[in-house]
Amino acid sequence: MVLEQRQRTQMNIAQQQQQFAAWQQMHASQQAAFDSYQQAWFDRSDRQHAANMAASAANFSSAGVGTGTASYSDAIRGVNHYARPDGTDVEVSVMADQAWVNGSGDVIGTRDGFEPGFGWTELPRQ
Repeated sequence: MVLEQRQRTQMNIAQQQQQFAAWQQMHASQQAAFDSYQQAWFDRSDRQHAANMAASAANFSSAGVGTGTASYSDAIRGVNHYARPDGTDVEVSVMADQAWVNGSGDVIGTRDGFEPGFGWTELPRQ
């Protein structure tokens, strides 16, 4: 009876080892398929990202933005440059479509054709 029990135990152990080896083989092939899919996804993603960056760079340079560090920085910060009568440069928010200076050197930006009135001079945009 002990011998029969030992044989049954050995058979069960052998069967479990076979099942475990089959499970490991299945897992390895699934992992290889997943890795292949994942690598293909990353490759497609990298190509798409590179194409988007190239298109974005082309759009920036065709719009005159990004051709120099100052213009790119200005676009990010949302400012336009205007020249004071003395030749110095002043930054005004892009929310304004005109810039004005008074005799004290104060600068304001206006929108929609609003003119501040007497004592203010419009600045040319650079």
